[in-house]
Amino acid sequence: MINNKLVSAAKIHCHKQIYHYFHAKELRISILWVNMLLLPYIIDFVNLRKLISAYRLKLFGQKPKFEQVHLLGKEMMLYTGIINKKADKDDAWWYALSQRYEQIFDIGANVGYSAILACIHNPDKSILLVDPNTDAIAVAKTNLEINGLGKNKQYINAFVSDSSGAHVKFFTLGTGSAGSMYSSHADSAGMVNAYSMVETMMLDDIVDMTGITPDLIKVDVEAAESFVLGGATKLATQQVSVFLIEMHGPEEMPMVKNAGLILEWCRTNSYKAYYMKDHVELTSVEQIAHRGRCHLLLLPVNVAYPEYLNRINEGDEIE
Repeated sequence: MINNKLVSAAKIHCHKQIYHYFHAKELRISILWVNMLLLPYIIDFVNLRKLISAYRLKLFGQKPKFEQVHLLGKEMMLYTGIINKKADKDDAWWYALSQRYEQIFDIGANVGYSAILACIHNPDKSILLVDPNTDAIAVAKTNLEINGLGKNKQYINAFVSDSSGAHVKFFTLGTGSAGSMYSSHADSAGMVNAYSMVETMMLDDIVDMTGITPDLIKVDVEAAESFVLGGATKLATQQVSVFLIEMHGPEEMPMVKNAGLILEWCRTNSYKAYYMKDHVELTSVEQIAHRGRCHLLLLPVNVAYPEYLNRINEGDEIE
């Protein structure tokens, strides 16, 4: 026999559950709409803060600050912020490569972190650091010298490109690591039109000037990668240099276009490109079309991809 009181209580409970469900759902929808309405203002506020910070940096400059840090078993005094809390995508690859080569060019050296990794256990290693940012290259020199790593180091303030003696706009603020010839890539500097005119130098001319033929070259130039390679055709004929290329894809130089230029250079100069994340040869731009930033290893055609790199994944900590 059905108990009417129990049925009535069950109906009331069910109605309450349905009410709470839809009320909560309406509340979530309301919060979502509020967030959507506020989002443009939040973005504008963030951009405003970035704009104010950029103008302050442009007007008053940046005073270098140094701090004591622990890096790969050594106590060092380095420029504040040079070491990230988390390893960058290519740190472990670069460290592994740089320990195996003796003549290194660091193109786009910024404040010298890559150079420090390369010579931290071999202070006398020969490294040439090149950067268009005068503030950054000065800090790089200080970073190396105050830590006893300054021997056999050379520094050039220039924009490495496919011609020498020209001048390009280089957008940057302070020692900014994202300085670029493209204003959209150096977004803070681009917002306040902060740039300097920097003289270009071909990699081939740097080799002739220094008398050094590098066996390892790191290229981190914020989407100007193809320009660097365009000035290294003479060097490429020697088939001795290995290139670690950090690829970028800003709106002025989309990844597909950038990768296409790199692959064309490789075909013309008897090199092969390898997509380091997957440890495979790069044969099509589509393999990295989805990437905003990634890394390629360019090797002479007769040089095999190093086996030891297969054991290192993108973003691994340095061991």
